[in-house]
Amino acid sequence: MSHDLERETSATASDLSLLPRTSAKSLASRGVHDLVVVTQAKKWYRRGVLFWEQERYPQAVECFARGLQANPGDAGLQFYLGLAYYQGNGLRQNYRRALAWWRRAADQGNVHAQNNLGHCCESGGAVKPNYADAVFWYRRAASQNHPTAQYNLGVMYELGRGVAQDLAEAFRWYERSAQQGYAPAQFNLGGMIRSGLGVTQDLAKAAWWYQQAAQQGHPTAQFNLGVMYERGEGVSEDISCAVFWYHRAAENGDESARQALADALKKMDRAVRSCPEKFG
Repeated sequence: MSHDLERETSATASDLSLLPRTSAKSLASRGVHDLVVVTQAKKWYRRGVLFWEQERYPQAVECFARGLQANPGDAGLQFYLGLAYYQGNGLRQNYRRALAWWRRAADQGNVHAQNNLGHCCESGGAVKPNYADAVFWYRRAASQNHPTAQYNLGVMYELGRGVAQDLAEAFRWYERSAQQGYAPAQFNLGGMIRSGLGVTQDLAKAAWWYQQAAQQGHPTAQFNLGVMYERGEGVSEDISCAVFWYHRAAENGDESARQALADALKKMDRAVRSCPEKFG
């Protein structure tokens, strides 16, 4: 067996001694320079995000631009500059440039850019709708444990958009997202479990997931949880709890909850009058 290739590509101590002495210094200098560049870019990134959170968008954009001047390959800066173009915050709205910056960031593994590209491909707001491309980008972010992308990928599987409809796969992605606390996924997971879609029906577990979403202010989950308390589905029948969740849902804009609340209050009033000691 020949080892020519191994010898040819392996440097020995004597080989290294033949290199110009300036090479090591040059490499060290280059390393210091790269470190400075990255540090400067991160400094501008942090400043920019702070301005962005304060809705001081022109200042934020200036920071992102300066950071990219220092390090053009910074994915976080690329994402935010794309967001500025997409929303028209601090810059004239330009979807084409937004997508260009997001693609640069997404190609480097930025999950936020990947998810946003998926959304654009699905909704068609900035590009021609393409469900297969949406699934591609959602999957890349979801595989990195991004909860919103996991939820979005679950929706694609549930509806059969860009992939063959697969309720079990939809359930799997909803569950991964829900376990990270993402309320829309918790709600959808509760709905699938309640109906037995892609999984064995379990009303108690469905009520539990609805409650996780309801506690985060998800109005439809609050309404559905109220229904389950009123009917005694997966939980003990409790009109007081039903009224509580209907009220929360109505406050959060769920139209169905308004009438349900009115009906439940009448029902509770009748129950109080017929058995006052139970509600005392």
